[in-house]
Amino acid sequence: MTIQRDRYGYGLTVSGDNPVYVRSVREGGAAHRAGININDQIIKVKAKSTLTFDGLAMLLFFSGERNTCD
Repeated sequence: MTIQRDRYGYGLTVSGDNPVYVRSVREGGAAHRAGININDQIIKVKAKSTLTFDGLAMLLFFSGERNTCD
């Protein structure tokens, strides 16, 4: 699934390591519109494994395209 970042960001918060969990989803936000739910696990970003919070942050920061996350 792809999250198209809006002017407020991705519209979710995450926590944890191995795996990273979605902690909250802003109603009406980008993640909500993409179908992300609380307690979903984030295991890959841009087809790269992300088992830690730091790994997720690095992948999002260095992904090149900063307006989408898939």
